[in-house]
Amino acid sequence: MRGLAFEDGKKLEELNWILLSVLFIAGIFLRYYYWVQASPLPLDDLYFYQGLAQAFLNQDWAHFWHFHFYPVFPILMAIVHKISGMDFEICARGLNLIFDSLSLIPIYLIGREVFNRRVGVVAGLFWSLSYPMVRVIGEPEPVYGFFILWALYFVFKKEAKIKDYLLAIGFASFASLIKSEASFFVLLTSLMLIFGLKSHWQKKFLLVIIAGVIYLAFTSPISIQYWRAVGKFNPNPKPRTLFFIHNTIKDYQINLYGLLRDESGYYTIGQRVYIEGDRKAFKESLFGYIRTNFRELVLEYLGKLKLVFSYTLKWLLNRIYPPAMVFAFFYWLRRKKDFYLRKEIWLWLWGLGLILGICIYNPWDRFFYTLFPVLVLVSARGLEQLVNLVDLAYSKFFPKTSLKQVLRWSIISIFVIWFIGYNLMRVSYTRPAPNLPAIFIAKQDLAKWLKPQITPQSRIMCLGFPEPFIYFLDLPFWQMVILPRVNEKLLISYAQERKVDYIFVEREDLQRNPFLKFWLSGEVKDSSVELIKRIDEQDPENRYPYALYKVVKP
Repeated sequence: MRGLAFEDGKKLEELNWILLSVLFIAGIFLRYYYWVQASPLPLDDLYFYQGLAQAFLNQDWAHFWHFHFYPVFPILMAIVHKISGMDFEICARGLNLIFDSLSLIPIYLIGREVFNRRVGVVAGLFWSLSYPMVRVIGEPEPVYGFFILWALYFVFKKEAKIKDYLLAIGFASFASLIKSEASFFVLLTSLMLIFGLKSHWQKKFLLVIIAGVIYLAFTSPISIQYWRAVGKFNPNPKPRTLFFIHNTIKDYQINLYGLLRDESGYYTIGQRVYIEGDRKAFKESLFGYIRTNFRELVLEYLGKLKLVFSYTLKWLLNRIYPPAMVFAFFYWLRRKKDFYLRKEIWLWLWGLGLILGICIYNPWDRFFYTLFPVLVLVSARGLEQLVNLVDLAYSKFFPKTSLKQVLRWSIISIFVIWFIGYNLMRVSYTRPAPNLPAIFIAKQDLAKWLKPQITPQSRIMCLGFPEPFIYFLDLPFWQMVILPRVNEKLLISYAQERKVDYIFVEREDLQRNPFLKFWLSGEVKDSSVELIKRIDEQDPENRYPYALYKVVKP
């Protein structure tokens, strides 16, 4: 009998992998369909990763080592570009599409270990066929998330051994070369090692030291280069900078784009962080800053938490993953003995800890990417619990009928059909962000006109986010100077000091920098700059407004 049970289990596992293969292919098509429908997609940080990929291929190590954008994602972009010859943007989005689709494998395995095979398969279905808004962006979240999920699978294994915990630390540490947020998962897997491994505390202490060595070994490329550039040791320098940027006591925009001055001349924090690679660390002590501004920082943090729970999470769930709104209720509707607390408590800490950690910086929607695996797992278990409750009620009220299986599969089938149809319909109605096609067309046309007049060394001043004009000129990001939030006279002085050749101002810039209104309207009267191209805000053809100035050399 045991042999028969083993054979049945083996066949069931094979069937599950066939289903997962189908879901993987379906997920690829859904994401690609979204990509087509939503194009053109915002560039966001993709422009910077493209520059790093080009620097890697050109062995331009001075520009490749950047301490705000980490190295693995641009290296992968460069490899795919070298093999396929495709545009860097397509390579980046293609990588995200594939890695995001492949993540259903570790999600299935985590669901199988924490709950059972059924929950794992349903979680894979939810992941593969949910609305893919955050899946084909140019940011490296899907690639980073793939390695994080594998790390978590190893520590969620029912009979996790020492090698599993060390593999988990290794995967999470490798992910730290993609996104700095991976340090949270290094901490989480380390805690699971300490509290989950059945060993003497001395052995656990030794393993924690080994885990630290593994983390430092993986992050050594960053820490060594950072020490060479800055003269300080930091295996994960980005979080410190992010804390100062997003928790400033002054106005955020002034802090990032306001013009400052030191012994090397004028600069903006945005220029030093995004363009120059964060090579000049903030001189202020992090702990000193926290101690001095503790009350204000706590109030700001609580404000971010309130925003997340009152708006952001609801927006994300409604827009991307509505099943979690329904099935989370049924997930909790269980008897105490039906909870596998030894594993599920870590699932809860994963979700809650991530939310609390994100609010330390800025609760942007893409930072919640690694929260969605928790939601699909909870939702899958909630659906199973709903079916179990219906079974129980049916058996109580209709004990003599044998239609229980029909009812069970009817509930699952109805929901799955609705879920697939709902998301297909939403993707089919997806359109590019408002004004984005017009922005791309205007900048592409202007770039086509300007390209014959520039050189590879030309420097362009523009605000830079999220679709910098310099991208359309095929110039790398280190040729860009970020527009400062200052008056006309100081802006020109800064442009001359930075040896800027052209100043580009667009309508979107006014939201961050109202000083630029006169620049956009062409009313700047200064012999140091010459207006050479402009589209008026009242353009009869409704084209996107901008103004391009040439800086006259003294």
